Amino acid sequence: MSASGNKPAKRFASTRTTSPHDSLFRTLWTLFSHEYASAGCSASTWSALIASVTSEECSFTLPIPAVFLLHGKGGSPKGTVRKLQDVLEQHWPGLDFIRPLMPHHDPASPAGASVESLLRMNIHKNSLIVGVSLGGLVAARLQECGRSDLQVIAISSPTWANDVVLESSSARRLAFYSSQDSVIASRVGKWSEPAGFSRDFDWLTHDTDSHARYIARIFDWYIQGMLPRLVDQIRSVSRTQQETDEIVWRLMAYENGAGTIRAVARKWGLHCCEVRRALASAMPAERKRPQRVRPKLALAIPFIDAILEADRNAPRKQRHTAHRIWTRLRCENPEIVVGESTVRE
Repeated sequence: MSASGNKPAKRFASTRTTSPHDSLFRTLWTLFSHEYASAGCSASTWSALIASVTSEECSFTLPIPAVFLLHGKGGSPKGTVRKLQDVLEQHWPGLDFIRPLMPHHDPASPAGASVESLLRMNIHKNSLIVGVSLGGLVAARLQECGRSDLQVIAISSPTWANDVVLESSSARRLAFYSSQDSVIASRVGKWSEPAGFSRDFDWLTHDTDSHARYIARIFDWYIQGMLPRLVDQIRSVSRTQQETDEIVWRLMAYENGAGTIRAVARKWGLHCCEVRRALASAMPAERKRPQRVRPKLALAIPFIDAILEADRNAPRKQRHTAHRIWTRLRCENPEIVVGESTVRE
């Protein structure tokens, strides 16, 4: 029986929780490692950059397993979505971008065939799909076909086409369109119903290539959790935080850059090994934690583990406290001399 006021003994394993900021740091580190050879940023400079991005006002959507870019009707993965990927990769080099060839690359193919094609794909849970024109519609329809975990951003997309009609609403669905777009003008009036967030922009014509910069801003703000607050300023803001950081990174990389590992290390006060590690891997290595040696407690661990394992099936009030374990240890194994505080840990 446990003594009054004593809690059952527990053994805690040290774990490292991953926060959205950890994922962002790894994304930033990717760009950092690519630029390291020509400049090599100091740790303090890099920490300041991360601090400027990871402000409290941001609520990051990361981590995202993959970003799927779906082309429009009659398009291809080498067209508009390829250009859009080029822009997005400059901002988020750590993300995995995928551009599948959709059945609707053939204008005669029904939209339903593209939905079936997406269902057969191995799309990771919680992936983000950015669809242009018909690509956005079939991605939204995919959410209604059992993939409600997916996040969808529809750009200049209609709410229906041929055999595909959106029937329900989703909080993970965003739509950006223009009611003056002659291609989809008659099919966008009800986007406010099926989309969790939508905006009608007069300037967003069907010529997506000319709006790649603003689409990239939508993407940036969505990942950073600032889209609802900033979306209406999308054309008035001269430069986003992501675009500003990109300029800073490139200035650090190319302005007065050094050409060798030794020169980079000398310039920024780093060890050559640090520079080589950054060049070898885009991901920072996990911190090595030395195994703590406990010569006295090591002899008692099997005995303690056996008691804790037996307590799993015992009633809560009958489980051992740390004091009770220590008392039994002294009585049943007097040759093992350990303190009560050591057992409690």
